[in-house]
Amino acid sequence: MNLIFETFSATAASMNKGGFIMWILLVLCFLIWLMFAQLIGSFKKGSKFYRQTERKISHSSKEVHNELVQLINVRISTDQKLLKSFIAVAPLLGLLGTVGGMIETFSSLQTMEMFKPAGGIASGISQALLTTQFGLIVAVPPLLSLKILDKKKQEFFENFNK
Repeated sequence: MNLIFETFSATAASMNKGGFIMWILLVLCFLIWLMFAQLIGSFKKGSKFYRQTERKISHSSKEVHNELVQLINVRISTDQKLLKSFIAVAPLLGLLGTVGGMIETFSSLQTMEMFKPAGGIASGISQALLTTQFGLIVAVPPLLSLKILDKKKQEFFENFNK
């Protein structure tokens, strides 16, 4: 239990060093992975929706089949676009944190508080680097995982077109 508390305390301290942007990036990280999981689940829900709708309609024509597949495709594509937008925002938020850190650095140079223990140049540079790093950490893994999602989507629709 003590290890969990120490880990949480160290993580919170790092997050605070990066400024408020770090907390926004953390929330964005959770949103991205939540949406990713939801999209993976959409493939199961989409095939279930297709089967249930096809059973209700006695004449399963090619036209009905195509409309159902198109409806599912539109829903999944819309969610996928939103996910890609969230992924694109993460590095930009990291850069915003970098700008904040550099402003703090130059402000400390202006007021000659370069060596004060609670801030100064080191604090500003640390904030700049931490937010840039975290922005990339939030964006890169889901960006790579999108390839998996695209492959699942392709397989999903290939099964319907057999």
